Amino acid sequence: MGVDEVAQCASCGRSVCTEHQAVCAVDGEIQCSRHLRRADGSGRLVCEGHRATCVAEPEAVFASDEVSACPVCGKTACAQHFVLESGRCVTCAGSDPRRPEV
Repeated sequence: MGVDEVAQCASCGRSVCTEHQAVCAVDGEIQCSRHLRRADGSGRLVCEGHRATCVAEPEAVFASDEVSACPVCGKTACAQHFVLESGRCVTCAGSDPRRPEV
């Protein structure tokens, strides 16, 4: 195996061959295949450092650029569970004390 066929993993620093490496979709860094996982919704490969969760779907894996932080609770929410009008996650948007009862 030649020098041009290996690269250093951004997560662990080990040398990894072209067959066992992939690139994180968020930062473009080369990773060992064991450090990457597909985001559940988009299918993009993301490293451990760029994985995120949604307050409404804590078991799902998202890329860090696929979620937004709620300014009220600080938790992250995916596009489906983030209310653009209020700029809040669905949990906090539903508990707004200024919102009239229906």
